[in-house]
Amino acid sequence: TFTGAVNGTGIDLNINSGTAATLFSAAVGGTAGVGAIALTGALDLDAVITDAESISVSLASNLGASITTTGTAATTITLSDAATLSAATTLTTANTNISLDDVAGAQTLTLVAGTGNITTNAAMTQVTTMTVTSATTASFAAVTNATETQLDSTGTNTFNGILTSPIVDINAGTTTLSGVTTASTRIDVAGANTIVNIDAAVDT
Repeated sequence: TFTGAVNGTGIDLNINSGTAATLFSAAVGGTAGVGAIALTGALDLDAVITDAESISVSLASNLGASITTTGTAATTITLSDAATLSAATTLTTANTNISLDDVAGAQTLTLVAGTGNITTNAAMTQVTTMTVTSATTASFAAVTNATETQLDSTGTNTFNGILTSPIVDINAGTTTLSGVTTASTRIDVAGANTIVNIDAAVDT
């Protein structure tokens, strides 16, 4: 448990907590950015991570604040197990990849990968608003169930699972709907160069 601010001028932080969670209740990297954060165990994030080269979590994550990574490795945010949103959360990288597993929680989730890629390997459920601000590719493997899904990236978005968002705003880029889209979904398309490909039937 870290109750005070964590700073490290590029120093890595490796923690093996078994099945327990590592708690950050004060800002990480606010004064001096830390190196790679590698957690073997769970994460309980109650304060913002403003500057870490990367973060990886092997077990469940409770996200009560946002994460910004500054590293240049291929993937700098890796949440390998279920993530619960307990507050509005933004995940931001410096043009590197974001890899997520299951995501749930009645909060907003904003994904900012620059020229990196975004991959979700399991369902995204009960999210209030899910926004992809920037990514070269954003791929959603399973059910995407957000009250609103907003796609602002000029890259490529692919939904391979069921899309059940009542509102989908596609404002840029190329979006392919390969899985089933529920009949209650409203898709709004804006932008002169925005492309939408529907490769699966609407669920009636």
